Amino acid sequence: MARINPQRRAEIGRLKRHRTNGRIVDAALRVIADKGLDHFSIDDVVTEAGISRGSFYNYYPDRGALITDMADRFHDMLGEMPFQVDEDAGMRENLVAYLRCQNRFLRKAHEKPDWGRLINEVFASERAERPFMGTHDPEIFFSFMTRLGESGFIAYRSVDAIYDFFIGSMYFTMARIVEGSERPVASLISDFFFHLLLAFGFTREDTERMIEEIMSAD
Repeated sequence: MARINPQRRAEIGRLKRHRTNGRIVDAALRVIADKGLDHFSIDDVVTEAGISRGSFYNYYPDRGALITDMADRFHDMLGEMPFQVDEDAGMRENLVAYLRCQNRFLRKAHEKPDWGRLINEVFASERAERPFMGTHDPEIFFSFMTRLGESGFIAYRSVDAIYDFFIGSMYFTMARIVEGSERPVASLISDFFFHLLLAFGFTREDTERMIEEIMSAD
C-alpha cells in the first residue's frame, strides 16, 4: 500500500482544518444575519455548521473570539485597498483617493451583505477599539484628517468631530446598502459623499466634480 508523504499528509490536514474553520464562519454569518450579533449562541453555530461543540473549541475559545476573527477576516478581504497619503500629490487628490477606498469598501459590503451586517454591528459598537473601516489603521485616518484640517483644505478643525460625522454617515450608508434598497448602490454611495463633502465645507460645484472623479474610477 502506498504511503502518503508526510508533507502531503500535513497539507491535507491543513486544508481540512481550513474547510472546517470556513464552515464555522459561514454558519456564524447565517446565524448572525438571522438572530443578530447579541442573540446568537455557540450551539446555534455548531448546529448550523453540522459540527460538534468540541470541534468548535478547536478553533475558538469562546463566542467573542469568533466574532473578532470574523471582523478581522473582513478587513483581510479589504487588504487590496489600503490608503496611504501620497506626499507628491495635493490634499484634494489625496482626499479623492481616500474616498475611492471608501467607495470600494461599500461596494464590497454590497457584494457580501452578510459580512456588511457583521461589520456594521461590530464596528458600530466597538469603534473606539477597532480599526477604522477601509484603512486597517485608525492612525492613518486621524493623521490624514488632521493634515486636511491644518492645511485649511476642509472646514473642520476637530478630528473627533470629523470622525463622529464620517463614521456615523458611513454606518448609516452601509446599513441601507446591506439591508437592500430600491435605489442603486452607486446612488446611495454618491449621496454619502455628497453630504460628507458639503459638511467638510466644499461648494456644491466642487462636491459634484469630486464625486464624479471618485465614482468614475471604479
